[in-house]
Amino acid sequence: TLEVTKQALADNIASAAEIVMGEADEATPAALVRGLGSLIGDSEGVEPIAADECLFMGLIAKERERERESEL
Repeated sequence: TLEVTKQALADNIASAAEIVMGEADEATPAALVRGLGSLIGDSEGVEPIAADECLFMGLIAKERERERESEL
């Protein structure tokens, strides 16, 4: 089961734009995204994720540990 805890709105918009723009020779170098309203509000932003709960930071930490062990 895949659980999503944080929605990456900017990533979703970029992914949609990439589909519209195309790839290689048929690519359009830009996409105009309309109808999003205001993406900036009065909120403080997204709560930070603890490093031990973050998929990417967890992988980076494991790789660094493996590198340290191989240096010994």
